[in-house]
Amino acid sequence: MTIALGGSGHVLNQDAITSTEMNKPMFHLPDTVFISLEPWDRVWRRNQFLVSGLARKYTATRFLFLAPPLDLSHPLSHLQCGTFFQRYPDVGRPAKIAGYSNIYQLRSLKLLPNSIAAGRSFNIAVTAHLVQRALKTLHFDTKPLLWVNDQSAQPLTLRLDHSAIVYDITDDWSEIAQSAKARDRVRVDDASMLAEADLVIVCSERLYQLKQATRSSRLALLRNGVEFWRYAAPNGKTPDPRSHGWHPPVLGYTGTLHLDRLDVDLLSDVANKIAPGTIVMIGPNQLPVSINRQIKRIPNIILLGEVPMPELPSLMKSFNITIVPHRVTPFTESLNPLKLYEYLAVGKPIISTPVAGFRNYPQLIYLAETGKQFSDHVASALNEPRYRVYQRRAEAANHTWGKRIASLESLLQDLFNSYEERAS
Repeated sequence: MTIALGGSGHVLNQDAITSTEMNKPMFHLPDTVFISLEPWDRVWRRNQFLVSGLARKYTATRFLFLAPPLDLSHPLSHLQCGTFFQRYPDVGRPAKIAGYSNIYQLRSLKLLPNSIAAGRSFNIAVTAHLVQRALKTLHFDTKPLLWVNDQSAQPLTLRLDHSAIVYDITDDWSEIAQSAKARDRVRVDDASMLAEADLVIVCSERLYQLKQATRSSRLALLRNGVEFWRYAAPNGKTPDPRSHGWHPPVLGYTGTLHLDRLDVDLLSDVANKIAPGTIVMIGPNQLPVSINRQIKRIPNIILLGEVPMPELPSLMKSFNITIVPHRVTPFTESLNPLKLYEYLAVGKPIISTPVAGFRNYPQLIYLAETGKQFSDHVASALNEPRYRVYQRRAEAANHTWGKRIASLESLLQDLFNSYEERAS
């Protein structure tokens, strides 16, 4: 993989980075505040892989993982604050992440509706106060690095002292289903972050193209990756007990269930055509109640819900085929799905709609646009030669999080070296 820095023409070749270099810190990384779109929970996403990878290597650097604010407005209006604080005892205070001595999570509070300008300003002020208090309590650097994954945090960056700002864009949030007012706010915040950030990182080719139009320098493409060893390990002797009763062929999906991604009609059609085979859906369920009812009426679709990240490979090895019944839209074009690399690492056959990322590997992935094409590919996938497994795993080995972290280090080192040169 190469990472191009827009404007400078500088290209990083990950293959040139040796294992010795990957195990040694490359520079002084200041304490970092990571403003995330999701909390640090048992379902790992890009944010957690990047932070944990840096934290393991830069043990002298502390990381404050700022999760989205918890909404206290509803408990306040219903006089349920006691129950709320029992559920979230650490709200407003940094709490150490289990397994790491240098990562802390902080959850702020949303007290007023963000749809009202004054409410958003008040919520930002509350979060800024809590972050500043946490940084002081933890004795962080007076000017930490700000890593922003949530463009709506742009006003927060103006209230926090910092050495530099990295803006990490993982989705084109202007393309999801939302009101015109909400879409306009996303675009304004995104434009402000693009102008303000010292380094802009995107995860997909489409995002790189979109941001290149307004960002001429320090724009980098850093795709997602995989913990290859976790997924490519040999199958255990005993199947995961949760797979008991899954009627073959078992088609499996992992990832957030959301209407902006999932093609529910296609999923239903595939389920009907492969019956009595099983479709297993693993991941956070953000589908509307009516859609969940529709899916639950289909007897051979299993909604397994969230699964802790370490348990995911075991379940995926119980699949016969992995699938991606995604819609092809401007939003999904902006994605670089983690599941692409995880599916490749498992080695199982993959059937996907021609969405970004997956269509780049027609030699390794069966592409389908209709339920009939999906079901036609099932027979081929179940009878493919064994060497296809090794081909997929060989490709996944080129996209490990270790290699992504090494490339990220080079980007950050270049950024801080340029600051030192200007200061000298």
